Amino acid sequence: MKEYTLPALFLLAPFLILSTGYIWTGQQIGLMVIFLFLMATMIENKWLRAFLFYAIAWQTALFIHALTHPMVFQLAIASGYTQVLFMTAGAMIFMTASKSKLSVSTFYNIICIAVLIQVFIAIPQKYMGFDLVRMALSLIAPTKSIYTTPVLVGTLGNSNYLAAFLAFSVPFFFRKWWIWSLPLVIVALAMSMSSSAVIAAVIGIVVFFFRGYDEIGRKWIICLAAILGISAYIVIDSPGFVNERFHIWTAAFNQVVQWPLGIAFGLGPGAAWAQNYPLHSEWVTLFHQFGVIGIILAVGYLLTVSRKNIHLFSSFVIIVINMFGNAALHIAPTAFLACMVAGLMERK
Repeated sequence: MKEYTLPALFLLAPFLILSTGYIWTGQQIGLMVIFLFLMATMIENKWLRAFLFYAIAWQTALFIHALTHPMVFQLAIASGYTQVLFMTAGAMIFMTASKSKLSVSTFYNIICIAVLIQVFIAIPQKYMGFDLVRMALSLIAPTKSIYTTPVLVGTLGNSNYLAAFLAFSVPFFFRKWWIWSLPLVIVALAMSMSSSAVIAAVIGIVVFFFRGYDEIGRKWIICLAAILGISAYIVIDSPGFVNERFHIWTAAFNQVVQWPLGIAFGLGPGAAWAQNYPLHSEWVTLFHQFGVIGIILAVGYLLTVSRKNIHLFSSFVIIVINMFGNAALHIAPTAFLACMVAGLMERK
């Protein structure tokens, strides 16, 4: 039946008028939904494929609702279209990494190079008063920093996002030659003062170095590291965790339960919680937008990923843990790296 998917969607395309504006805009939005659908059909992992189909169905429902209730759901067009494009980009990165003919070691080298570039940009920002990024941008347009004191951000604009970018890469430095540059990465990671990234990296390193244990021993070690990591996160970041993040997570949860079907389905992709910034947790965001169904599909995917490549698997563990207290998938560089790691894990 897969052979008939593209012709069938072609017949459907002229009727996908998913917009309250011009008919051509609606058909363009419909084409993007079709593109994401086609990408989903090419992904072999059934849980990830099912999640994308679920997201597509949710998004299409929002577009149709916006079409029939333009005064109420006008924002669904703008936010929904962006969500479709972002998910499509993620699926494309995932598929390209999984099908690429480049060796995994080549990808590792590229990741390490990208991380070291960020380190060499970030450290002078904080301790030498030399912001290469701002200087370069000032040559093109007036540039102003949003920070009143020197910060370690590289080109990612926030210490937490830079820290996540560094943390995801740590396992790839446990190789010949690259190991000598790892201390520099660790120092930059520690200087970021990002508990969500530091603790995730520590747990990922534990997973990496205890690969020699049998399956039962490895599971116990991973569970112990997870408990210690979460406990340390609460202790290290307790003021922010209790007063700020717990507050906004509670606010998002209360929004979900107000809708009778919210717990099961969430509020839909791209749903805003209250402010114009992310919820600082991809897992809370997943529940807020896709409900328990989304959580189940995501957990199903986590349980079925390949564990054969310890570099990729330990990096994947860091990504998953970091997402408990960070919005890594809402920032392009960290999302790119996460999707690439996931795609490389799909290789046979």
